[in-house]
Amino acid sequence: MLGSSPPRRIRQSALADHAKVRSGIIVKKDLMYYVYILKSEKDSRLYIGQTQDLQKRLFRHNQGMVEITRNRRPFTLIASQSYETRAEAMKMEKYLKRLKGGNEFKKILTRWGVVPLSGKRHPTSGGACEGSQQ
Repeated sequence: MLGSSPPRRIRQSALADHAKVRSGIIVKKDLMYYVYILKSEKDSRLYIGQTQDLQKRLFRHNQGMVEITRNRRPFTLIASQSYETRAEAMKMEKYLKRLKGGNEFKKILTRWGVVPLSGKRHPTSGGACEGSQQ
């Protein structure tokens, strides 16, 4: 075809992780990206992040393999939301971190099915979460 670029070559390992081959056609698996909120059982503070594999990421946080959360483990996953693209997930992660707690953060937690949290500060943005007094 005129104007179309040649098919991109994919490493076999990447292909195994992200696609199946049927009759020479690459079919992508259902890839979802997640924004998640973890609560530290040590200090009750929250951590917001994004990933493609929630179980693996929670495991890494709880094993101390994530430097920024190493000293606050163990963690419990209190909320997650799925997105079709990494860009969407990253946009929501950034938005949540910017909220600094407050009413909008409370509304989002409620929409995600999380009981409002009280008196704790959001560690990433330094803002207060649900019900805190400043």
